[in-house]
Amino acid sequence: MFTHPDRIGQLATENHRHMLAQASRRRLLHQDDGPAVRTPGLAARMTHRLAAAIARTGVATAQAQGQ
Repeated sequence: MFTHPDRIGQLATENHRHMLAQASRRRLLHQDDGPAVRTPGLAARMTHRLAAAIARTGVATAQAQGQ
């Protein structure tokens, strides 16, 4: 940054580094909680969409064979 920063600039830099360190610690603490909580809902949505796609394919195949 500056070669001779003033005291307010030093305090601002120190405060910024402190806030970044806190955010990093919070992210590391909650990193394991995030994906595990969302995974069951995501799996259910994917299964539902896959089942709907398979059903549409089956209907289209049956209609094509009937005509």
